[in-house]
Amino acid sequence: MDETLILRAKQLITKLDVEGKKKEHRELESLSMHEDFWKDSKHAASIMKQIASIQKEIDEVDMLALLLEEGNEEELRKEVDRLEFSLYLSGPHDRGDAIFSLHAGQGGTEAMDWTAMLYRMYLHL
Repeated sequence: MDETLILRAKQLITKLDVEGKKKEHRELESLSMHEDFWKDSKHAASIMKQIASIQKEIDEVDMLALLLEEGNEEELRKEVDRLEFSLYLSGPHDRGDAIFSLHAGQGGTEAMDWTAMLYRMYLHL
């Protein structure tokens, strides 16, 4: 198996901090066991979403470790690429929408054509 792929997978497992996520998951689950937890349904729903999100991240890291252990290079490469991409886009504002505008500026017809191509490209995402 490719050594760089193994290194990338191990670095991802370290960066994703599974033990910290498991600890946070246990804390949130213990919070959800209180008898007055569902009195504020909006707050309870947001905590349940957090629990589900953390559990999904833990499952993804477990799957990555399993693929690494099995030596399935093709699946491991796909999972490493996907998790690296999601790790790069895991900031507090990365889930939000963005507003931007495209202007041809100076350059004449070629600049307008290029701007139109970029516009079409962003519309098709």
